[in-house]
Amino acid sequence: MTAIFLLSSPVRCDEEDDFLQGLNSHRLSLTLPALAKNKNAGCLADKIADKLEDQPCTAASAASPVQIESYPDLLSECGIDVNHTTEGVVLPACGPHLVPTLLLTNYTRTTYSKYINDYWGRTRSRG
Repeated sequence: MTAIFLLSSPVRCDEEDDFLQGLNSHRLSLTLPALAKNKNAGCLADKIADKLEDQPCTAASAASPVQIESYPDLLSECGIDVNHTTEGVVLPACGPHLVPTLLLTNYTRTTYSKYINDYWGRTRSRG
């Protein structure tokens, strides 16, 4: 499983770790396996964040899909081979001062929760 979190502003490593720990605590409460850091996914998230850094952050822009023309190049730069990647998602995070607990709530209690709560294969393998 690969879940990619796109952060719109620089985040310190300890905040990222706290956020991942919060996501994993949520998943544990649902008896789902923990998510792990993935350096290739982190690379892609950083590169996408760099591309979007100067774009305005509004409720409308946060809800709209973003087109990145160089996406295949970014995948390649980060060592992500689409032929060997089963699933991934880029989740939006928009705001000048992201509060980790509010971001966690946004991902676990909105339409984004399907990405966080999915066992990635559990439902698909049952067909």
